[in-house]
Amino acid sequence: MLRRLLLLLTLVMACPTAALAAGTITGRVLVSGTDVPVTGARVLVAEGTAETSTDATGAFTLANVPEGAVTVVVLRDGYAPLSQPVTVRTGETVTLDIQLPFAPRVSQELTVLGRLSDYVEATASAAKTSERLLNVPQAIQVLPAQFLADIGALDTKDIYKHVSGVSDSSYSSTVVRGFTQREVLINGVRGNPYGSLDGDINGAGFSTSQFRLSNVERVEVLKGPASVLYGSSEPGGVINYVTRKPRERFDLRFTAATGNFDQRLAEVDVTGPLNAKGTLLARGAFFFEQRDVNRFNAATENRHGVGGLLWRPHANTALTFDYEYIWQRNEGHRLRGVPVDPAGRFLADIRWTATEPSDYTDLEANVAQAHWDQVLGRGIRLETTVRALSYDRRESYHEPRGLIAGGTLMQRDYRVQLRTNDDWTIASGAIVPFTTGPIRHELATGVEFVRQDHTFRSATLPQASAGGPVLPLSLQSPVYGLTPQYTVPESRFGTDVADSLRSGLYVQDLMALGDRWRVLVGTRLDRYDDDGLDRTNVVLDTDQRAVTGRLGVVFKPAEPISLYGNVANGFTRASVLSQAPSANGPHDPETSRQVEGGAKADLFGGKAQVTLAAFDTIKRNVLRPDPNFGPDGTNPNAVLATGQVRNRGLELDLAGQLTPWWNVAVNYTHLRSRIEEDPTPSVVGQPMPNAAPNMFGLFTRVDLPFGTSVAGAVEYRDRRREPFANLVAPAYTVVDLHVFQQITRSIRLQVRADNIFNEEYAAFSLFAGRVGNVPGAPRTLSVLFMLNHRGGKPTP
Repeated sequence: MLRRLLLLLTLVMACPTAALAAGTITGRVLVSGTDVPVTGARVLVAEGTAETSTDATGAFTLANVPEGAVTVVVLRDGYAPLSQPVTVRTGETVTLDIQLPFAPRVSQELTVLGRLSDYVEATASAAKTSERLLNVPQAIQVLPAQFLADIGALDTKDIYKHVSGVSDSSYSSTVVRGFTQREVLINGVRGNPYGSLDGDINGAGFSTSQFRLSNVERVEVLKGPASVLYGSSEPGGVINYVTRKPRERFDLRFTAATGNFDQRLAEVDVTGPLNAKGTLLARGAFFFEQRDVNRFNAATENRHGVGGLLWRPHANTALTFDYEYIWQRNEGHRLRGVPVDPAGRFLADIRWTATEPSDYTDLEANVAQAHWDQVLGRGIRLETTVRALSYDRRESYHEPRGLIAGGTLMQRDYRVQLRTNDDWTIASGAIVPFTTGPIRHELATGVEFVRQDHTFRSATLPQASAGGPVLPLSLQSPVYGLTPQYTVPESRFGTDVADSLRSGLYVQDLMALGDRWRVLVGTRLDRYDDDGLDRTNVVLDTDQRAVTGRLGVVFKPAEPISLYGNVANGFTRASVLSQAPSANGPHDPETSRQVEGGAKADLFGGKAQVTLAAFDTIKRNVLRPDPNFGPDGTNPNAVLATGQVRNRGLELDLAGQLTPWWNVAVNYTHLRSRIEEDPTPSVVGQPMPNAAPNMFGLFTRVDLPFGTSVAGAVEYRDRRREPFANLVAPAYTVVDLHVFQQITRSIRLQVRADNIFNEEYAAFSLFAGRVGNVPGAPRTLSVLFMLNHRGGKPTP
């Protein structure tokens, strides 16, 4: 059967295409009213017959355009979409000089008018530049909306395997280039409704809620230290989630899904203009999902409501207002791992958990954001974002405390916790293009103010062996629901309060020295003023400053190819709660330095992108959780300043359309992570937690006749270690399969089978032997129905 399929595929590929009467369209795209070229613009024929992108001089060529009347469409982030009718004659060349006006960054009709590739984006807003990724001296990956839809991404853990250098870690954290991080950006600013205390690396502030992608349009991953643009952050990189916005034409999307583990999912998303002139756009959406989790007693339910308005009082002005309500209920949580032996083999059923059916992790959040986008003369762009959120996260759960009775029983304690956040972010910036002699500049500068009020209130009832009321649980034959109704006395509660204010000023200049060279320089000044009160009533007050910088160079031996290098430094500050003497404080910030070099290429006229990057990152004054909870053993915020880590690696990413019917996204990472200094001699020379030496990810979609597509995904993770917990997670390979059927133009059916071989594996290790390794999901089947009805042309 396989031979016949391969033979048929060979015959199809070898079959010659009938010659068509065709001509050529060529020309340049310039900024309206200037002679400045617009690079990286998508130029396509609306009838779907040809497409390309502009080069460094703004030039483009559309070949093999069928004879007759066609419409040429030009699309570029930050510019107004433009269409122009053209008549093409066989064997002739039509020349167009297109003047493209600047416009605010409102949603363009890419999904309607077409794009170069379902899996390619030419720019990344988080890079603070309108230049193509090809011209930026940094490894950057962007996951567009269609790719997220194809892989069926519901939360952030669904995307990590599709980006080089990124792997899964506990709860809301991830590992990027070997460094564990929890902070993310939303629309380029701070304010994560699923997050927690800024800068926290220990138990008091980190988040056990899972970031959902229900309102995310695309994902941008900037590799390497991002402190020049975003202040305190881990040196592995930063992930920016860009949310959906109101659109210029009516669009109704309804999605329903079901699957094993009693999954039920529904989504309604409506957007479009509210007036005839199209100056007022609106969007409303609601998302719901409920399903069991592959652990005893565990289930999750998510509700997410969104409302948005976009007002354009002038062609060069846009004001956007967004509101989100988030409610997440995780029953049978907080989930820890399953105990393992020294080789990483599970010692119990992978469904085993120390939690009871009555345990839970609840999140309720409200988010409001306002964004102003203004274009001035000669392409000067001003942007200001104000983002505010508040949330409560309540937890009540049983925590594993270690094996007894010859390894047959797990001791447990009982914990009650409340975390609250009130966050304010104000970020304002400008992008100013100008020239000095032969050098073209794109200057980005801005300021950022972030205020966070955080409260952590908690209590613990000890295990029976320590005189408490909490009974142990069998590993092999667990019986749940026998625990008594606990009464937690007020005297056991402690409260930590943190009030953090951070401010930053950055300047970045990306200079074009002719067509072949780009030079990027940037610097940032940060100040942190933190106050707090820990649970022992110790008043905390810290005032820290940091200066960071980076330098990058791009050389383009040919237009679709660039060679680049950069050097950058960064820093990561500890939370104010870790500055108390009982937490081994005060602590200086962690500092980092990275050297990176690589190559990029746009293939097949920009329909595919490839990035090869090599990096060497050193992090000093590394802070990690203190397993002894500080000098007196009572502070859960305690950390240790342990020394130095060095992570070196090689990354490869290829994404795009290789043929008209074949899209692919593939990545590979080789990582050498090494702890170079630490007070514990046994961990020196070992890798950082969950840093896999080799990682591979593949997603590929093949479009067949009659609206059918078949896709497959492969994820490989090498053997990993958690050196501080002395845990091992064996290597694994997981294979997924997807089938898509376009029933009508508006209706799509997707059948998804994850982990089709039902591989039993550890997704990652946790921080201590008592909490073990977290098992990955077993074979999961789901069916998704999507109706996407679009109205007519955008309003004028």
